Amino acid sequence: FSRGAAVGDAAAVTLLAKRAEKDTDEDVRQAAVKGLSIVATRGDVAVVATLVGRLQDSDGYVQRAAAQSLVSLAPVLDGGCCRQIAAASDAVTGLAALVRDEAHELDTREVAAECLVD
Repeated sequence: FSRGAAVGDAAAVTLLAKRAEKDTDEDVRQAAVKGLSIVATRGDVAVVATLVGRLQDSDGYVQRAAAQSLVSLAPVLDGGCCRQIAAASDAVTGLAALVRDEAHELDTREVAAECLVD
């Protein structure tokens, strides 16, 4: 998508969001989450909601990709997308769970902690 779709391409964003949320293959969900961070317009509330949902994905790599994508969106959302979505208890719960869960790799937990601090 980074080569074939322009930033803000609504069709690409819709397809990636659908794949990130509903695909049964964790590799496809991870790729879709990463693709959203490239193709979506920064500050897109629907994309943020999709990424927040992936923080609780059954696959740790998808969770990490979602946390990293949220952090990459932060500079354009009034001091950070995490602060904007902090009112959503599922987002905070998902990030906090990533930080606490020692089964996740350290870099995943650090990204989630950074997002909570923002």
